[in-house]
Amino acid sequence: MKKLIIILFAILGYSNIHAQGGNNSDFQVLSVSIVPFDLVIGEESDFIISVVNIGVDIPPNNVYVQMSVSDHVLLVDPLVEEYDCYGKPNPWQITYIDYPAGNNHNTTIVYKNMLDTMQDQMGCNLTIKFKAVTPTPPGCNICGVATVNSSFYGNFGDNNGYNNSVYGNFSVSTPLPIALGQFTAEAENCSAVDVKWTTYGENNVERMEVERSYDAKTFIKVGEVSSKGGDVAKAQNYAIKDVKGLVAGKVYYRLKTVDKDGSVSYSRLVSVLIACDDNPEMDIYPNPAHNMTTVTFAGIKSGEFMEVSLLNARGEEVRELKMDPHNPNNLDITGLPSGIYFLKVIDESLPMQKKFVKVN
Repeated sequence: MKKLIIILFAILGYSNIHAQGGNNSDFQVLSVSIVPFDLVIGEESDFIISVVNIGVDIPPNNVYVQMSVSDHVLLVDPLVEEYDCYGKPNPWQITYIDYPAGNNHNTTIVYKNMLDTMQDQMGCNLTIKFKAVTPTPPGCNICGVATVNSSFYGNFGDNNGYNNSVYGNFSVSTPLPIALGQFTAEAENCSAVDVKWTTYGENNVERMEVERSYDAKTFIKVGEVSSKGGDVAKAQNYAIKDVKGLVAGKVYYRLKTVDKDGSVSYSRLVSVLIACDDNPEMDIYPNPAHNMTTVTFAGIKSGEFMEVSLLNARGEEVRELKMDPHNPNNLDITGLPSGIYFLKVIDESLPMQKKFVKVN
């Protein structure tokens, strides 16, 4: 009897160790991107979930991804969904959808790897299309929210519980009382931003105000122009120059139209990067990447090529590169093993480092 108990403990102990070790993987929800993120009622947008698995192969039916989206948007009918796993078989399938039954009720979508194994070092983009139906509050321009998280079934465990939950924001506005054509914002280095727009018809509009934000949530007025009036057959061009307290970084602008009866409407957002040497930025896209990725820089005045180190997850230099700070740099990563990598600028005056994931 004692031998039997000892054997049972040994078997259970082995199973527990195997579940905690051999069946562990680092399944990461990298991001949820909403394109476009600033919507007008009736417009459609792609909600793109990016995931990657690093550790061991995950057999079918062992991991799921859940997305909950606020009731400012609804799924298009019929359903439009796309899957991109960088040339590998798609393992994902929607297993559950909870449609809103009324106001303040989110849409919930559950994906599961039912169709195939989610392989080690494999990345996927899961895309589903929504349509804007309810405006977000004007005082909270980007209050639409999509939250995404992942979980394992069965004996699988997560090596890192800090990277399986993300959220993304979006805004929904009512149609403007003007027919808005081109709407742009262009930076003049760190000193000013030129905001320009064209209208085709301004029905009962008294004036148009330009508002600025650094977080796409809190806006301040930076200028206004009176309406020129006119019908749809005549284009009216407007422009203001924003020079009030600019700060380096990404800046958002929107138009606020005020009608003669006092009613207010807001346009879509446009953004511009104010580039200064005291706020340099580096971007890598796509990320995760398969064979090629592109590296861009902002906020760097120097016209000389920069030395950049490609590092693996252990911090070891894999390759030394020279990159143009003012134009896109194509980076061929075909020969690299799958995993996490870093690009680091070799310049003490420009402390920049960015992570990306290579998938096969």
